[in-house]
Amino acid sequence: MLNPESMLTLIEKLIREVEPTTQNRLHLCHFEDRLQCKPANHTSEKHPVFFSFTFDYATQGFTNHEWDNLLHKLFCFYKESNPCPTPQKL
Repeated sequence: MLNPESMLTLIEKLIREVEPTTQNRLHLCHFEDRLQCKPANHTSEKHPVFFSFTFDYATQGFTNHEWDNLLHKLFCFYKESNPCPTPQKL
């Protein structure tokens, strides 16, 4: 099982592996049985999307609040027992 630090490292790696294109809109999603960072229009199939952003925005870095929300969504999705509690307000 991944912990928050290893999940952050994985997400950063997935974003770095994306080649910038003229279609700049990306999203982190669960597709083909794994977490991926893909162009927003990579498929017409319905699938879970956790966060959408532009490539330029990702290179500037997400805010702490965005990271917290993203990690919450991912851990809830990949967690076996549901429902997952809502995050605490800051």
